[in-house]
Amino acid sequence: MNAIRLLEQQHDQVADLLTQFQQSDDEDSQRSIFERIADSLAIHAGIEERHFYPAVLAHAGDSELALFHDEHLEIKRRVLDCMAAAGAPGLAAQAAALEGAVLHHIEQEENELFPKVKRALASDLLDALGQKMAEESAVLEERGNARFSIEITAEPPTIQP
Repeated sequence: MNAIRLLEQQHDQVADLLTQFQQSDDEDSQRSIFERIADSLAIHAGIEERHFYPAVLAHAGDSELALFHDEHLEIKRRVLDCMAAAGAPGLAAQAAALEGAVLHHIEQEENELFPKVKRALASDLLDALGQKMAEESAVLEERGNARFSIEITAEPPTIQP
């Protein structure tokens, strides 16, 4: 699987879950949907930060990666805020703020970063990278509760040896 296609699929999945959350009236349903959102975002951000961003940096040298990393930090902080508000009346407001940050990030990546990456990285590299990312995603999904492993790391991506 191509890395960009994988990330776009994950973007679509999270956007769909955010819509489901907003359309739900039931607190238990919202909490369940939010847990899926948080797990999906934790997995997505993790594989992007560990594999995709360093590969882009190594092969395309994109100076904008710090911006995308900062957006991840904001999203992860908002996920943690939502986790703290789960079961409280403030969850819907926290989730709305999370949704805005996520949708902005998706738009920026898909409209600015991904087209540059498609031009800069060979398709076989994107396929190998996507395979590695898909395998790690599957392992993390199987483990479950990825939201509890969210790390707030202030260091932008670096080239892995």
